[in-house]
Amino acid sequence: MRRFGYVVAGSGTGELAGLRGTVRFAHDEDGARVTFTFAL
Repeated sequence: MRRFGYVVAGSGTGELAGLRGTVRFAHDEDGARVTFTFAL
């Protein structure tokens, strides 16, 4: 998997305030996968 993007700290609102993390994308013979790794 390779890093696709970031969730910028401070960009969330309401219950998601303080959310931060990374988004990874992979594609293989089984299809596409997106993995979201986060912390609050």
